[in-house]
Amino acid sequence: MAVPRGGAMALPQNPWHRRVFVARESCLRRLVLIAFAALASPAQAQPQNLRPYNIYASLDPDRPDQATLRRVQGALNRCGIRNEQDSSVAYVGLRPGIYLVITGPHASAQAAAAELARARSCGVEGYTRDARRRPGVMED
Repeated sequence: MAVPRGGAMALPQNPWHRRVFVARESCLRRLVLIAFAALASPAQAQPQNLRPYNIYASLDPDRPDQATLRRVQGALNRCGIRNEQDSSVAYVGLRPGIYLVITGPHASAQAAAAELARARSCGVEGYTRDARRRPGVMED
């Protein structure tokens, strides 16, 4: 189909093709409007004041493996790393529903990384996540 001068496309002559063309054009207009609305709306508020926490065990909250807890916490204690058991529900920025062995908050990502290296030398692997403790949530 040739595009007329000015860039606007002519409607097809066949009535069925015309309906398809109009429906497709209408759908494209809606998609463009949705895209502009999404770009124009303010971004979802991101949690503020997140700080690095190190997580050394992520366990099933209904049946945390006691042997894993003893092994991980014992190794961290022998390394002089203060740690606690807690639920991820107590932290903004962590996926809820996990029982954790956690340390922090750390002053910086570098401090968290240094602690991870110390824990690794004691045989415990971990990872860092940015989070914030929810006010009013009691520790386990």
